[in-house]
Amino acid sequence: MKGLLKKDAYLLFKIGKPFFLICIVFLAVLFYSGSNISLSLFPCLIAGIFPVTLISYEERDKWQSYSALLPVSRAKLVSEKYVFTLLLLCGWFALLAVAFTVRSAFLDMPLGEDSVQTFLVFAAFGLCLPTVLLPAVFKLGTEKARIFYIVILCVFGALFGLIGAQTKTGAFIFPESFSFGVPVFFGALLLFAASWALSIKLFQKREL
Repeated sequence: MKGLLKKDAYLLFKIGKPFFLICIVFLAVLFYSGSNISLSLFPCLIAGIFPVTLISYEERDKWQSYSALLPVSRAKLVSEKYVFTLLLLCGWFALLAVAFTVRSAFLDMPLGEDSVQTFLVFAAFGLCLPTVLLPAVFKLGTEKARIFYIVILCVFGALFGLIGAQTKTGAFIFPESFSFGVPVFFGALLLFAASWALSIKLFQKREL
């Protein structure tokens, strides 16, 4: 697993420079302007898409066929992509949390429960895209799953616009209770775990 993560990290740094640039730009905009926090969802969507991009590079280079010669099971190949996805999302939200903590301290505007709720809902949203996409990709491959991939991106793009319209000064127009974000986040985690198990089963049955 560690070697697989290193391989994907190397590929991320090789082809993912635009992703890092986008993250820096969005962090700067959110930090200095205090504009709508829903902007933070865009890098989150990119982080959710990136594992699919890595799989497409692997298919192009026949990595999945070559990996059969290594002492690595298909279950571990799938699991590594899910772990890598979690690491990408955690990295983005860690940067986001630090940026807003520093900004709130600088402006003397403490973060309230509504901000925590918003972060939890955004984290759940970030988990949804790989939850839906990865089983299809592991079942069909990136080429055959392309149409499904485009449809899902359009759906999530529409949701992105809806969330942007539903935000007001950085917080969702939802009930003030902190409890709202908790079940949404843990529900997304459960779906992510179910997607993980499904992808393992689908990839084990797939002919490479």
